[in-house]
Amino acid sequence: MNNRMTATERRSDDVRAKRNRRKQQSEPKRKNKKRSSRSNRSMPPTITRNKSMAHAPQGKTSRKLARKKYNVALKQPGAEVRLPALPQIQSGWRLISAVFAVAMLWAINMVWTSNNFKVKELEIIGLERLESSEISQFLGLRNQSVFSLDPAQITNSLEQNFKSLKNIQVTLGLPSLVSIELEERIPQLSWTQAGITVWVDEQGIAFEPSGELESIVNVEANQAPLSNEETEEGQVQLLTQEMVQAILSLSALAPEDTTIVYDPEHGLGWSDSRGWIAYFGPDSSDMDLRISMYQDTVDYLTDKGTLPAIISLEYIHQPYYRLQP
Repeated sequence: MNNRMTATERRSDDVRAKRNRRKQQSEPKRKNKKRSSRSNRSMPPTITRNKSMAHAPQGKTSRKLARKKYNVALKQPGAEVRLPALPQIQSGWRLISAVFAVAMLWAINMVWTSNNFKVKELEIIGLERLESSEISQFLGLRNQSVFSLDPAQITNSLEQNFKSLKNIQVTLGLPSLVSIELEERIPQLSWTQAGITVWVDEQGIAFEPSGELESIVNVEANQAPLSNEETEEGQVQLLTQEMVQAILSLSALAPEDTTIVYDPEHGLGWSDSRGWIAYFGPDSSDMDLRISMYQDTVDYLTDKGTLPAIISLEYIHQPYYRLQP
């Protein structure tokens, strides 16, 4: 019995020992599993889309400019000096745009201030009575940059201040050319009213006298004509073209050295050297007949020894004369 008990006890002891060894071996594994499970829970899974991202280092990296290395050879064989590396600057489109803008501003300033592009003299074509120096002095374009001039403004200034000019064309050219082509109005009449004398061309435009003329028809008016108005170009339309032709026709029939007169009520006429004024109406219609009737009236009054103040043929069917007081 004792032998059986001892054998049984030995077996049970062996079983317990094996169990203890198994427990001791299994406990570290469980601890490792718990640690690994905890670490897996704390860190989120990493997802990589490509190989480059999978191997990319975590965190921020500072970007540095690439540097070039320069080696300088010396006279002594085998010796060389290494210079400090220079940063390689990468130029973007903003830098290129800034350089281009600065270059353009510099070029514009050079052109604007250069003496090569400043006006020296004016080329004026078409003058007959006016002097080119008078126009040049008025415009004052000398030593101005040709790029700062406006042909339309120059044309308008000449039209407003020189009524005797027409068909003005201003041309600018490089490096400093200013060419002005124009025409001077040809005066047909010298119109005097209230002590002021103006010239009138064949279109009835009035302008200031300039220079001297060998012959011109002189007209004295006590009032402005009814057609006195201003054109779109700022010119003074003193007379109609029909009235200008009527004055020229009447002047051809008047005695020599006779001044043509104008009155809004009686029309055109002349101041007779014998002491009276003859009126023939506002136009040149039936002028030959009016002149003939006028001559008959003068002969009639001369035979009677009567000195008239006015002889009027403005109404061809109702001529009349007025005696001097």
